[in-house]
Amino acid sequence: LNNISYLNLAENKLVSRIPENIGYLPNLRWLDLSDNKLTGNIPYSLTIATQIKKLRLMNNSLSGKVPDTQTMRLFAMTAFFPGNDGLCGSVLGKECS
Repeated sequence: LNNISYLNLAENKLVSRIPENIGYLPNLRWLDLSDNKLTGNIPYSLTIATQIKKLRLMNNSLSGKVPDTQTMRLFAMTAFFPGNDGLCGSVLGKECS
């Protein structure tokens, strides 16, 4: 798995949380988990994964505060979070209750 650089699991009806370990894959540059049924928070490993250049998480059921890290600010600016109404935080300009 350490050699994976491109992982596209979009539109696979995946149900569960995003595994914490996924952001620690050393060569992962492109991750597409959009259009599934993923739940829970965005794993911390993805919020600091500077090696990932493209992250697509659209149209899942993710929730919780998106940490205000440089990585997440870059992804938020390019709209990789739509369709996850439970996400909030300053990165998205949406207050958490």
